[in-house]
Amino acid sequence: MKRHTRRWHVLPPLVLAVALGLGLRPGDAIAKQSAPTLALYAFPSVGFIPGQVMRVSIANITSLAPPCRVLLFDTSGKLLRDTGEFKLPAVQTTFVNFDRANFDLTGEEGTKRLQVRAVVRVSFPNGTPPDPCRPGIEVFGKTEGITRFNVLPPDPVFL
Repeated sequence: MKRHTRRWHVLPPLVLAVALGLGLRPGDAIAKQSAPTLALYAFPSVGFIPGQVMRVSIANITSLAPPCRVLLFDTSGKLLRDTGEFKLPAVQTTFVNFDRANFDLTGEEGTKRLQVRAVVRVSFPNGTPPDPCRPGIEVFGKTEGITRFNVLPPDPVFL
């Protein structure tokens, strides 16, 4: 009587045990994805009226000078303003002002309040640092300069 021994059936579990013993996880042999190169900060909607300015500030807390762009959308998602790409100076704060008077839109009846949403895009071609910048929004009166409210930065989405 011939006896058939299946020695190869123990090989896959043995390889898995050795790999786990070395600290490898499933998928480690597959090429790693590259680090994210874009940080998106999507703010909630804010309103401002004639005589007010919405200031988007971006504090770059890195030693890099990455390209940045600020986009402003209305409540239906239509792009109202695009700053175009500009460099964020290393370890400095940059401001972008949006004066309500420069928008041809009527806004809400009676108050002319315009509801907008800002998105800050910061690019890092060699990979995004874990904490690349701190954006914020401030709405203030144009003539008296009094801050009406601030919006804290949302958590970034890394792409």
